[in-house]
Amino acid sequence: MIGKISRGSRPGDIGRYLHGEGHLGEHVYRDEQGRERSGGVVIGGNLAREGDTDERGWAADLRLAAQGRPDSQRPIWHASLRCAPGDRTLTDAEWRGAVQEIAQRMGWAEHPHVIVRHADDHVHVVMSRVDYEGRIWVGKNDARRLQEARQSVEKRLGLRQVPMRTAKRGPEAAEGRLKPGEYRHSEQTGKDPARVRLAERVERCVQAAEGMGRDVFEEALQRAGVRYEANVASTGRVSGYRFAMTTDQAGEPVWFKASQLDRSLSWNRVRERVETIEPVRVEPVVAEPKKFLESRASHAQRVEAAQQATEQAQAKAVAAKRAQRLEKAAPPRNLGQQIRARAGAQQRAEAYRERVAERREWLSHVGRIREVREPEGGWKSMRQIDKATRQRMVAQKRTGASAPVRKNAPAPTLSDYQARQRQQREALRQARRGLSR
Repeated sequence: MIGKISRGSRPGDIGRYLHGEGHLGEHVYRDEQGRERSGGVVIGGNLAREGDTDERGWAADLRLAAQGRPDSQRPIWHASLRCAPGDRTLTDAEWRGAVQEIAQRMGWAEHPHVIVRHADDHVHVVMSRVDYEGRIWVGKNDARRLQEARQSVEKRLGLRQVPMRTAKRGPEAAEGRLKPGEYRHSEQTGKDPARVRLAERVERCVQAAEGMGRDVFEEALQRAGVRYEANVASTGRVSGYRFAMTTDQAGEPVWFKASQLDRSLSWNRVRERVETIEPVRVEPVVAEPKKFLESRASHAQRVEAAQQATEQAQAKAVAAKRAQRLEKAAPPRNLGQQIRARAGAQQRAEAYRERVAERREWLSHVGRIREVREPEGGWKSMRQIDKATRQRMVAQKRTGASAPVRKNAPAPTLSDYQARQRQQREALRQARRGLSR
């Protein structure tokens, strides 16, 4: 489970986003009949707003609670909770239980809050840090406390254990903590980000070199196609590594420190796994006892030959184990796996392009209903259409008929205006219904 926190002072703004359609129409929920609806739906909280599909009710409740402490800054606390890729779909009841456990552990269970669900994999929690009695929840170290709480939820629900963020606000680790740009690029191209692929290769090399020494680790990196540079002090002690697998436009390698890939790949942890040498045991060659009338020199020669044979068998066993481990470090050559991986990547990219095309088609339909001119590259958001509509209305007022003509023109009746509004609303409703199908 992945959590993200933000704070603000206007619950209506976050509510309009949560119950809106999203930038690419990704905000959907299923009604009681199992049909997909655009936006979000309230599934829990302590405001008795379950089933609401707009923010007006619960935003007013949170606004009222926040007014109890006018001196508070950013009294609205917002967190998004998303299941990790590969997790099962949680029910509404399981999400309510998860949020309740997190609220109890963080200390804001009695504060006004709502739970809004989007799709099948994530929910949003909006909470007033000020309760109805004027008490304020400070929320110190809330990001860290949220991580500890959601790990407890993951264990209870049997979900994937997502690594915790480090205390240092540096580059984020690859596993489960992608940057937004990396996530969007991965979704558009259908390929894992470079940091994720590099982290997987380095981890495979570490597994291959466990108990074999640092030289095997470096040879495994070479076989896996990973460049490396060791940070060696003047005393000869290695303090860390940096890795590269891709190059930039100038042809220079793009280096990543181990902390930028995953905290488990730091040299302090890798050294414990690699430099703890595991002995390879072989059956020793034992010389026969000294024979009768055999000279001491002859017996000593036979004992020395047995020791050399044991050492040779030991060396062969070590070489065989080394070759077997290094074979694991090389990139997989299974053609079937590569074909399936490439097909999955293409399917993800095609699905993304289809969603974008459907979104643009729906926006174009809305623009035609509003009778606004579509730009050359097509509409990108409803905000752009709203702006163009306002500009058209202002232009019509400026270039309208003269005063005598407007004075003599018949005024539209209230029923005509209401009929026109109903017609526009019905057209938008049909467009959304067609998109959801």
